[in-house]
Amino acid sequence: RMLGMLDLDGDSFVNREEFMRLAWASMSGWGEVLTEGDFFQEAIDDMFDHADVSGDGLLQLRGLQFAAFSMREFILTQMTESMFYGLDADGDGRIELAEVEDEAYRLAEAMVERRRAGVGQVAPA
Repeated sequence: RMLGMLDLDGDSFVNREEFMRLAWASMSGWGEVLTEGDFFQEAIDDMFDHADVSGDGLLQLRGLQFAAFSMREFILTQMTESMFYGLDADGDGRIELAEVEDEAYRLAEAMVERRRAGVGQVAPA
């Protein structure tokens, strides 16, 4: 079933282009946090290459399952690192309570500004 949804050309395999579309679609909404530079493209290429056990440039179901798992791990790792370095304001490799409090205050201020601007509010029916 998963294979069928991703197999855009209907050949019963997922090729590199189809896999890349899946990878980039899964990143939509994360902006530059996870996709800046060539790092993301290289990571996705590596995932595909490792999942392509036959070396023919096509993923079968097992390879696709492995690639999906690898992509999930990659996303979680990148999100965690991004969150950590975002909170570690002084760059000392540790997150202190004051840094968390500062970020919480910054987010609260941003939410208030968004409400004032009407961003994210649903108009009454």
